[in-house]
Amino acid sequence: MLKTDHPQGGIPIVPFQLTSSSEADTNLWGQRLADHAIAGDVFLLYGDIGAGKSVFARAFIKKFLNDNDVEVPSPTYTLVQTYERGEVEIWHADLYRLTSPAELDALSLHEAFGSALCLVEWPEMIRSMPEIKGATEIWFEQVEQMADQRKLHIRPGNLRITEAVRSIQAGFA
Repeated sequence: MLKTDHPQGGIPIVPFQLTSSSEADTNLWGQRLADHAIAGDVFLLYGDIGAGKSVFARAFIKKFLNDNDVEVPSPTYTLVQTYERGEVEIWHADLYRLTSPAELDALSLHEAFGSALCLVEWPEMIRSMPEIKGATEIWFEQVEQMADQRKLHIRPGNLRITEAVRSIQAGFA
């Protein structure tokens, strides 16, 4: 069961469900979505430990930076890692270890929303923040019978990302 604050638990009904058969596929989804991302976009990444959130985020960030050699560590212990591409700042946050809103305030993540490109793992604590209205939500679900297979359930935050996901999905068909 996914750690989510959805009223029924688990994954809500979303417009797009994509399949990743391998880590390479998850990388590809991240790379392709990065091609359509701009400053101000927020991506909320849900899923259990090992579901593919960090793999997706790492591929997304490397592609957005156009640098396959850049070090993109998981922000599990630092909580936030930042990167820059020209005028665009990228914030990659992992909120798994946070236990209170005060800890969240100390990260100043709310200041990044609206101006920086943000990828947030374990976003349950911030999901209701008004600053993230229009965020794209992605749930990563491990398929029990297939160790490497994942389902990505995507709720785009705006029309541009909706069209991007449609285009990416068509390219996989």
